[in-house]
Amino acid sequence: MSTDEMHDQPASGPTEPTPGLAPEDQAAIDELIAARSDDGTHGALSERGERLERLLGVLDAGPASRDQTLVDLTLLRVLRAGEPHEAQLDSPSADALDAWVHSGFDAGATPVAFRDQASQHERLAALCTAPMAGERDGREQRIDRVLGGIQAQIDSQDERFQIERRRTGLSSLRFADIVSIAAMLLLATAVVLPVLNSVRQEQRVALCRSNFNDVGSAFGMYANSHASMLPMASAGLGGTWLDVGTTPERSNSANLYLLVRTNHVKLDRLACPGNPEAPTARLASDQTDWRRLEEVSYSYQVTPRGKRPSLKASEPRIILADRSPVILRLVRGDSVNPEANSTNHNGEGQHALMSDGSTQWLDAPVVEGDNIWLPRVAEDKIWDQRTKQGLLGDERPVSDRDVFLAP
Repeated sequence: MSTDEMHDQPASGPTEPTPGLAPEDQAAIDELIAARSDDGTHGALSERGERLERLLGVLDAGPASRDQTLVDLTLLRVLRAGEPHEAQLDSPSADALDAWVHSGFDAGATPVAFRDQASQHERLAALCTAPMAGERDGREQRIDRVLGGIQAQIDSQDERFQIERRRTGLSSLRFADIVSIAAMLLLATAVVLPVLNSVRQEQRVALCRSNFNDVGSAFGMYANSHASMLPMASAGLGGTWLDVGTTPERSNSANLYLLVRTNHVKLDRLACPGNPEAPTARLASDQTDWRRLEEVSYSYQVTPRGKRPSLKASEPRIILADRSPVILRLVRGDSVNPEANSTNHNGEGQHALMSDGSTQWLDAPVVEGDNIWLPRVAEDKIWDQRTKQGLLGDERPVSDRDVFLAP
């Protein structure tokens, strides 16, 4: 339905008046549009049309351009049309547009029947995409300015990560860079490294606990094959149990090593991660003991004289624990603290294997009044010595060289 037909229809209700141009102005606009041919030539205009052209030229911000004038007139006609509606091509124009697109936007390659209209589509596309007169140089300059600004920003960011060079040729860091590096080092020292050490320690403790579970199973399998008895490498001990690496009669660790010789457990299960000197593989098939005391990771129960303990004891007792710090310090000639924890876990405690196959963690080596690092005779002597060291308050130094400070 055309615009005139719409005006002729009776109104269904009260409507507001639609603003529009005077008939003379509308005729001048149509005359100005019709005066522009496709080749850009200027047709004759009436007086009103010439005034309208000059008015449009005044409104233009730049030099008068016929292409810009055509755009402005087209916009005026769109506004004059009233409510916007979807523009549609007629069937021949739509078919010509499809043919032009399928031919790769080359009007000369379209069928003859569509070539004229396809050429019009091609010129219209060129009109929409081509820059205005005098605009090409400005557009390229704007592109250059934008690209130049981007490159300058990139260069300024790169300079932040470059080490400045002194005139002497030596590199120098800015004070801010030094502060940043120092802050990272302090952060790593104060936070990261302690956390990593804590994680490693927890992993070593967990692996050692796993070793105890495997060794406990090995004790059980050995006892099942030997009338519930604990491993013994010889008929009995001689004068000492401290000579590691000599003969089974003089080394208590050889009794524990018997589990490896009988293939009840692998040697790496008897190597605590907290003992860096502990071997994890046998050097020879006929090896009967560790080579020296420092290689032993776990302290095994010394057999009482005339008795051979079994796993069927009436009450569970400790038969294996992380290595004793007391024995290590005695051999080295260092002072001894009989209540110190094992060195396997930085003195924090020790694992203990019970005769019933269970394991537990001990925060201290004294269990129900019994020090697992010492026999009863040594414990009694230490207790007597501590009792005798009590002061009554009337003691005096024995000489001028006897320093005594009180209270």
